[in-house]
Amino acid sequence: MLALTVQGTGKATVVLDGLHVRVVGKNAPLAWNVYAMGVGCCGGVEAKSFAVDLDAGRPVTTPKAGQRDFPYEVSESDPEVFYVFADARAHDGGSEWGTAATG
Repeated sequence: MLALTVQGTGKATVVLDGLHVRVVGKNAPLAWNVYAMGVGCCGGVEAKSFAVDLDAGRPVTTPKAGQRDFPYEVSESDPEVFYVFADARAHDGGSEWGTAATG
């Protein structure tokens, strides 16, 4: 799971149009599970959950558990927290993460 916190730097609202994933390399899967758990921040902000299959030819984030899809708005006083549950079973590799924002 990847936890992303997005917050504006001023009073203006910024519109997040999407969350895009690009797989930059693929290797044979590891013989063991690799994961790390951490403690996040932003208490009181409801997280939005998305899933992405990194084995897909063109990985696409999809909302989980009844969440709505993009766009979302953020500002200095109104952050958003996104949990991205990335799954890769056929490969081990790196990914690049990015957001599209306007405003």
